[in-house]
Amino acid sequence: MKVERVISVYNKNNDELIHEIIVSISLELLKSIINVDEDDPDIYKVYGVDANQYQQFLNYFQDLSNYKFSDFDFFVECFQITD
Repeated sequence: MKVERVISVYNKNNDELIHEIIVSISLELLKSIINVDEDDPDIYKVYGVDANQYQQFLNYFQDLSNYKFSDFDFFVECFQITD
């Protein structure tokens, strides 16, 4: 199964999806940034991004700086993709 992980940016006022940033870092590095559930070693679940995690992600995803943390909600999400 092929999957793609993204950081999704949502408008806080209406929950509209504003942007998706493809997660291009390794699974191990992603695990070191977000708090992954023990029963989700491959990070298939959705995880909210807190302010500290947001700051760490800025080191890897420059596009994220276009979205102020206080104005948007951020989530790491995973989708199955087909060829």
